[in-house]
Amino acid sequence: MNDLSLFNSNQKAISKKEITTRELAEILGVDVRTVQRAAERVLDPSTVLTRVINGGKSLIFDEEQATAIKREIQKHHNLMTTKDIAKALNISDRWVRNTIEKLRNNNSAVFEDICLNSQGGFLLNETQVTAIKLELQNHSKVNALSPKTLLEKQLLIQQAMQLQSEMIEELQAENERQKQQLTEQAPKVEMYNKLVDRSFCKCLRDTAQFIGEHEKHFLQVLQDKKVIYKHAGHYRAYADYADCFELKVYTYGENKTGQQLLVNIKGLELVKKIFKGV
Repeated sequence: MNDLSLFNSNQKAISKKEITTRELAEILGVDVRTVQRAAERVLDPSTVLTRVINGGKSLIFDEEQATAIKREIQKHHNLMTTKDIAKALNISDRWVRNTIEKLRNNNSAVFEDICLNSQGGFLLNETQVTAIKLELQNHSKVNALSPKTLLEKQLLIQQAMQLQSEMIEELQAENERQKQQLTEQAPKVEMYNKLVDRSFCKCLRDTAQFIGEHEKHFLQVLQDKKVIYKHAGHYRAYADYADCFELKVYTYGENKTGQQLLVNIKGLELVKKIFKGV
């Protein structure tokens, strides 16, 4: 619809600075009822004048009121006829008209304020065109890949953003569940690690063989590095490395006890590191 200067399009209106419903409808290329409905939506009824013209009542608008009505009618820009829609979607005009009637019969709120042109044909805004296109797509009359209206694109963006928001919420919820599981499993893991460490404890001789070192050389290096020391015939670990070893007490003979220093998993990693640099 062109942006018309209402009072420059009608010389009679210029002289009296007012325009009738029919005159405004002719200028805007719509039917009288469309102008009346727009006036009901945007104007205070108490400010609108009426006059008997040719034996019938007509609404009379001043320039400000006429401009408000024009803007209301043009508010949904890019009005299309059923033929325009049929051509864009590559279907028959009959399918478009039938779809409009179906949607109107279903009391679709989108079509409550449908506009008519001066010939009685439909003028449809973007919201209405989108509703028609989606209805036709649901019945496989229109390819889903056909040109999309701006409103459809906005709806797709909103749907994508909603989906993204839902995915983020699901990921956050899953993350919280995993954190809770880790918290609950932490004591079990700690106990398991302790059991594993103990199951892999080895005496000094076996540890030396395990890393491929001669026993005497192995013991001498650990003593030189202040990792272990010998006391009363038994090896002990220095306090700094106490968590790398475990002391095993055993009995032998009649009421006799002995002690043996064992290397745990942490101690094994320690001696590997020491002898790697030796």
